[in-house]
Amino acid sequence: MAELVTWGRQYHRILVFGLPESDHPLVVTPHAHDLVVRRCMDLAHDAEQEALTISSRVSGSHEVLLRQAVTEVDWCPSAARAHHTPLAADGA
Repeated sequence: MAELVTWGRQYHRILVFGLPESDHPLVVTPHAHDLVVRRCMDLAHDAEQEALTISSRVSGSHEVLLRQAVTEVDWCPSAARAHHTPLAADGA
């Protein structure tokens, strides 16, 4: 985020960020006050933390599903054979 704000200042660009809890976006002009930049940094940090949390949950769910699939195959080997599709002799 710091690099983005620096880029905006360097190239005189206005950055606009949507805020889900507000009806108005956060607007960062090239001459924005440090408090506005700090708010951007805080929002970026919060978004990163949320993304890490979601990623962790998805990874954990994936692990559980894989373990469950392995357990089902161990419990019912014929089910694994029913879903197995061998390659054709010509490799197609």
